[in-house]
Amino acid sequence: MTAERELPAREEARAFFDRPGEVVAGGFAAGWVRHTDRKEVFEGQASILALATPSRTRLFRVDHVIYYDDEYTKNRYPNSRGPELASLDPGEAIGYAFHQSVLTFIKVGGAGSAANIQLSHLTEIDRNGEPLRERDSEITSAKVAQLLDFGHEMRAQLTTFNFRGTRAFLLSVGGRQLTEEEIRAIEEEILNFE
Repeated sequence: MTAERELPAREEARAFFDRPGEVVAGGFAAGWVRHTDRKEVFEGQASILALATPSRTRLFRVDHVIYYDDEYTKNRYPNSRGPELASLDPGEAIGYAFHQSVLTFIKVGGAGSAANIQLSHLTEIDRNGEPLRERDSEITSAKVAQLLDFGHEMRAQLTTFNFRGTRAFLLSVGGRQLTEEEIRAIEEEILNFE
């Protein structure tokens, strides 16, 4: 196991996402785009995102996110998403219905900001960090919501955990913060899952 954290896991996640959106996107996903110009893809550093599904915790590499800035979000959704996202803490996630699915968005930036990133493309990995070979190991934002049983305007928490010596993130539905013991149990579950 690792040494004691400098910050509790939820506070560490909040600090990571409480930065400018371009910085967060580049430090969270292997590639990212601005919503306003999806032709220019920026390179970043892929994070590991664990999804606490009803059956087990599954691991994914964050391949791609879409960044929506504060001004766009507030102007496009002045009476709904804009104020809702601005009210969230950095690192909180929320689902929004889009056609027949629900997409997953994570609040970035400081208090009052409606800037956010949409999970766009993830690849499932094994406990060694290698991509799974199954046909359906690559998923989109809509599939994230299905796996989590995540509905429109439902909220989820991002928490950090240790994955093979690297900071990773756990996305879990509901407002309850996980205890350090629960996080350690998840770390053990991931490393021991066959």
